[in-house]
Amino acid sequence: TLDNVTQELVLSVAEGASNIRVPLGQGIAGTVAATGETINITDAYSDPRFSSSADRATGYRTNTILCHPIKGTDGTIIGVLQAINKLDGVFTNIDVEVINTLSLQAGIALLNARLFANANKSRDKFRSLLDIISAMQSQMGVNSLIFTITQRTTRVVDADRCTLYLVDNVQRGLFAMQGEVNIRISMEQGIAGQVASTGDILNIPDAYDHPQFNQAIDKKSGYRTKAILCMPIKKGDLVIGVI
Repeated sequence: TLDNVTQELVLSVAEGASNIRVPLGQGIAGTVAATGETINITDAYSDPRFSSSADRATGYRTNTILCHPIKGTDGTIIGVLQAINKLDGVFTNIDVEVINTLSLQAGIALLNARLFANANKSRDKFRSLLDIISAMQSQMGVNSLIFTITQRTTRVVDADRCTLYLVDNVQRGLFAMQGEVNIRISMEQGIAGQVASTGDILNIPDAYDHPQFNQAIDKKSGYRTKAILCMPIKKGDLVIGVI
Protein backbone atom coordinates (compact mmCIF):
# COMPACT_ATOMS: atom_id res chain seq x y z
CA THR A 1 0.00 0.00 0.00
CA LEU A 2 1.08 3.61 -0.58
CA ASP A 3 2.14 5.72 2.40
CA ASN A 4 1.29 9.26 1.28
CA VAL A 5 3.32 10.83 4.07
CA THR A 6 6.67 9.19 3.25
CA GLN A 7 5.83 8.60 -0.43
CA GLU A 8 6.79 4.95 -0.07
CA LEU A 9 5.15 1.63 -0.82
CA VAL A 10 4.82 -0.42 2.35
CA LEU A 11 4.78 -4.18 1.93
CA SER A 12 1.47 -5.43 3.32
CA VAL A 13 1.37 -9.12 2.43
CA ALA A 14 4.02 -11.20 0.68
CA GLU A 15 5.13 -14.79 1.03
CA GLY A 16 8.60 -15.06 2.56
CA ALA A 17 9.22 -11.32 2.94
CA SER A 18 8.44 -8.56 5.40
CA ASN A 19 9.43 -5.06 6.55
CA ILE A 20 10.01 -3.77 3.03
CA ARG A 21 9.49 -0.15 1.98
CA VAL A 22 9.94 0.98 -1.62
CA PRO A 23 10.37 4.68 -2.51
CA LEU A 24 7.93 5.97 -5.11
CA GLY A 25 9.44 5.73 -8.59
CA GLN A 26 12.07 3.13 -7.68
CA GLY A 27 12.00 -0.49 -8.81
CA ILE A 28 9.13 -2.15 -10.61
CA ALA A 29 6.52 -1.61 -7.90
CA GLY A 30 7.67 1.96 -7.28
CA THR A 31 7.48 2.73 -10.99
CA VAL A 32 3.94 1.35 -11.24
CA ALA A 33 2.91 3.38 -8.18
CA ALA A 34 4.34 6.53 -9.76
CA THR A 35 3.01 6.05 -13.30
CA GLY A 36 -0.19 4.03 -12.78
CA GLU A 37 0.77 1.74 -15.69
CA THR A 38 0.76 -2.05 -15.70
CA ILE A 39 4.19 -3.65 -16.16
CA ASN A 40 4.53 -7.19 -17.54
CA ILE A 41 8.15 -8.36 -17.55
CA THR A 42 9.26 -11.63 -19.15
CA ASP A 43 12.88 -11.43 -17.90
CA ALA A 44 13.39 -9.41 -14.72
CA TYR A 45 17.21 -9.29 -14.93
CA SER A 46 17.11 -7.74 -18.39
CA ASP A 47 14.93 -4.86 -17.20
CA PRO A 48 16.93 -1.86 -15.86
CA ARG A 49 14.11 -0.95 -13.44
CA PHE A 50 14.44 -4.26 -11.59
CA SER A 51 16.43 -4.32 -8.35
CA SER A 52 18.01 -7.69 -7.54
CA SER A 53 18.86 -6.74 -3.95
CA ALA A 54 15.92 -8.71 -2.52
CA ASP A 55 16.95 -11.77 -4.54
CA ARG A 56 20.52 -11.53 -3.25
CA ALA A 57 19.32 -11.19 0.34
CA THR A 58 16.90 -14.15 0.18
CA GLY A 59 18.47 -16.45 -2.39
CA TYR A 60 15.29 -16.30 -4.46
CA ARG A 61 15.44 -15.93 -8.26
CA THR A 62 12.93 -13.59 -9.88
CA ASN A 63 12.20 -14.31 -13.54
CA THR A 64 8.83 -12.90 -14.55
CA ILE A 65 6.86 -10.05 -12.99
CA LEU A 66 3.33 -8.76 -13.44
CA CYS A 67 2.71 -5.53 -11.55
CA HIS A 68 -0.54 -3.55 -11.55
CA PRO A 69 -1.68 -0.37 -9.71
CA ILE A 70 -4.45 -0.41 -7.12
CA LYS A 71 -6.61 2.69 -7.42
CA GLY A 72 -9.23 4.29 -5.23
CA THR A 73 -12.66 5.32 -6.41
CA ASP A 74 -11.31 8.75 -7.38
CA GLY A 75 -8.57 7.24 -9.53
CA THR A 76 -5.68 7.97 -7.18
CA ILE A 77 -3.13 5.20 -6.67
CA ILE A 78 -3.31 3.70 -3.18
CA GLY A 79 -1.22 0.58 -3.70
CA VAL A 80 0.30 -1.97 -6.04
CA LEU A 81 -0.46 -5.64 -6.65
CA GLN A 82 2.53 -7.64 -7.88
CA ALA A 83 2.79 -11.26 -8.99
CA ILE A 84 6.20 -12.90 -9.41
CA ASN A 85 7.26 -15.96 -11.42
CA LYS A 86 4.51 -17.43 -13.54
CA LEU A 87 4.53 -21.18 -12.91
CA ASP A 88 4.35 -22.03 -16.60
CA GLY A 89 5.99 -19.60 -19.01
CA VAL A 90 5.21 -15.87 -18.86
CA PHE A 91 2.24 -13.80 -17.72
CA THR A 92 -0.40 -13.53 -20.47
CA ASN A 93 -3.03 -10.96 -21.40
CA ILE A 94 -5.56 -13.08 -19.53
CA ASP A 95 -3.39 -12.76 -16.40
CA VAL A 96 -3.40 -8.98 -16.90
CA GLU A 97 -7.21 -8.97 -17.06
CA VAL A 98 -7.41 -11.13 -13.93
CA ILE A 99 -5.01 -8.94 -11.92
CA ASN A 100 -6.91 -5.85 -13.09
CA THR A 101 -10.15 -7.33 -11.70
CA LEU A 102 -8.42 -8.24 -8.44
CA SER A 103 -6.95 -4.74 -8.18
CA LEU A 104 -10.39 -3.15 -8.54
CA GLN A 105 -11.71 -5.27 -5.70
CA ALA A 106 -8.56 -4.65 -3.64
CA GLY A 107 -9.00 -0.89 -4.07
CA ILE A 108 -12.51 -1.01 -2.63
CA ALA A 109 -11.40 -3.29 0.21
CA LEU A 110 -8.42 -1.08 1.11
CA LEU A 111 -10.51 2.08 1.19
CA ASN A 112 -13.11 0.38 3.40
CA ALA A 113 -10.34 -0.84 5.72
CA ARG A 114 -8.89 2.68 5.97
CA LEU A 115 -12.30 4.18 6.71
CA PHE A 116 -12.83 1.60 9.46
CA ALA A 117 -9.36 2.23 10.93
CA ASN A 118 -9.86 6.00 10.85
CA ALA A 119 -13.24 5.66 12.55
CA ASN A 120 -11.70 3.58 15.35
CA LYS A 121 -8.85 6.07 15.68
CA SER A 122 -11.25 9.01 15.91
CA ARG A 123 -13.30 7.20 18.54
CA ASP A 124 -10.18 6.51 20.65
CA LYS A 125 -9.12 10.17 20.39
CA PHE A 126 -12.57 11.33 21.46
CA ARG A 127 -12.54 8.99 24.46
CA SER A 128 -9.09 10.25 25.50
CA LEU A 129 -10.28 13.85 25.19
CA LEU A 130 -13.30 13.06 27.38
CA ASP A 131 -10.97 11.47 29.94
CA ILE A 132 -8.91 14.67 30.09
CA ILE A 133 -12.00 16.87 30.48
CA SER A 134 -13.39 14.53 33.17
CA ALA A 135 -10.05 14.61 35.04
CA MET A 136 -10.00 18.40 34.99
CA GLN A 137 -13.45 18.54 36.54
CA SER A 138 -12.71 15.95 39.23
CA GLN A 139 -11.23 16.36 42.69
CA MET A 140 -8.08 14.34 42.02
CA GLY A 141 -4.71 15.67 43.20
CA VAL A 142 -2.39 17.74 41.05
CA ASN A 143 0.02 14.89 40.36
CA SER A 144 -2.78 12.54 39.29
CA LEU A 145 -4.28 15.24 37.09
CA ILE A 146 -0.95 15.94 35.38
CA PHE A 147 -0.37 12.21 34.86
CA THR A 148 -3.81 11.79 33.24
CA ILE A 149 -3.32 14.79 30.96
CA THR A 150 0.13 13.71 29.74
CA GLN A 151 -0.92 10.09 29.20
CA ARG A 152 -4.12 10.92 27.30
CA THR A 153 -2.75 13.83 25.26
CA THR A 154 -0.40 11.50 23.37
CA ARG A 155 -3.45 9.62 22.06
CA VAL A 156 -5.37 12.76 21.19
CA VAL A 157 -2.63 14.21 18.95
CA ASP A 158 -0.87 10.94 17.94
CA ALA A 159 2.30 11.85 19.81
CA ASP A 160 5.02 9.58 21.13
CA ARG A 161 5.64 11.55 24.31
CA CYS A 162 4.06 14.39 26.28
CA THR A 163 5.36 16.51 29.15
CA LEU A 164 3.48 19.10 31.18
CA TYR A 165 5.64 21.78 32.78
CA LEU A 166 4.44 24.08 35.55
CA VAL A 167 5.78 27.63 35.49
CA ASP A 168 7.54 29.22 38.46
CA ASN A 169 7.32 32.89 37.54
CA VAL A 170 9.24 33.95 40.67
CA GLN A 171 12.32 31.81 39.93
CA ARG A 172 11.79 32.08 36.15
CA GLY A 173 11.81 28.32 35.77
CA LEU A 174 9.79 25.30 34.65
CA PHE A 175 9.42 22.03 36.50
CA ALA A 176 7.83 18.70 35.64
CA MET A 177 7.64 15.18 36.99
CA GLN A 178 8.55 12.26 34.72
CA GLY A 179 7.92 9.17 36.81
CA GLU A 180 10.17 9.47 39.86
CA VAL A 181 12.35 12.14 38.24
CA ASN A 182 11.87 15.86 38.82
CA ILE A 183 12.86 17.99 35.83
CA ARG A 184 13.74 21.65 36.29
CA ILE A 185 14.74 23.97 33.46
CA SER A 186 15.18 27.70 33.06
CA MET A 187 12.57 29.75 31.23
CA GLU A 188 15.48 31.25 29.31
CA GLN A 189 16.30 27.90 27.67
CA GLY A 190 14.78 25.46 25.23
CA ILE A 191 11.49 25.18 23.39
CA ALA A 192 9.34 24.99 26.53
CA GLY A 193 11.17 27.98 28.00
CA GLN A 194 10.51 30.05 24.88
CA VAL A 195 6.79 29.20 24.95
CA ALA A 196 6.59 29.97 28.68
CA SER A 197 8.31 33.33 28.15
CA THR A 198 6.39 34.46 25.06
CA GLY A 199 3.03 32.71 25.48
CA ASP A 200 3.19 31.75 21.80
CA ILE A 201 2.46 28.33 20.30
CA LEU A 202 5.39 26.58 18.60
CA ASN A 203 4.74 23.87 15.99
CA ILE A 204 8.15 22.58 14.90
CA PRO A 205 8.39 19.96 12.10
CA ASP A 206 12.06 19.15 12.80
CA ALA A 207 13.47 19.88 16.26
CA TYR A 208 17.09 19.72 15.09
CA ASP A 209 16.48 22.64 12.73
CA HIS A 210 15.27 24.88 15.58
CA PRO A 211 17.95 26.99 17.33
CA GLN A 212 16.26 26.70 20.74
CA PHE A 213 16.17 22.90 20.78
CA ASN A 214 18.56 21.29 23.26
CA GLN A 215 20.02 18.11 21.77
CA ALA A 216 21.81 17.08 24.98
CA ILE A 217 18.89 15.03 26.35
CA ASP A 218 18.55 13.09 23.09
CA LYS A 219 22.28 12.34 23.06
CA LYS A 220 22.13 11.15 26.65
CA SER A 221 19.02 8.97 26.28
CA GLY A 222 19.41 7.73 22.69
CA TYR A 223 15.94 9.02 21.86
CA ARG A 224 15.44 11.00 18.61
CA THR A 225 13.14 14.00 18.88
CA LYS A 226 11.50 14.92 15.58
CA ALA A 227 8.35 17.04 15.55
CA ILE A 228 7.36 19.17 18.55
CA LEU A 229 4.06 20.90 19.32
CA CYS A 230 4.46 23.14 22.37
CA MET A 231 1.60 25.22 23.77
CA PRO A 232 1.18 27.54 26.77
CA ILE A 233 -1.36 26.90 29.53
CA LYS A 234 -2.78 30.24 30.59
CA LYS A 235 -4.84 31.74 33.38
CA GLY A 236 -5.99 34.95 31.76
CA ASP A 237 -2.86 36.46 30.23
CA LEU A 238 -0.50 34.71 32.65
CA VAL A 239 1.31 31.56 31.48
CA ILE A 240 1.11 29.04 34.31
CA GLY A 241 2.25 25.96 32.40
CA VAL A 242 3.48 24.50 29.14
CA ILE A 243 2.48 21.24 27.45
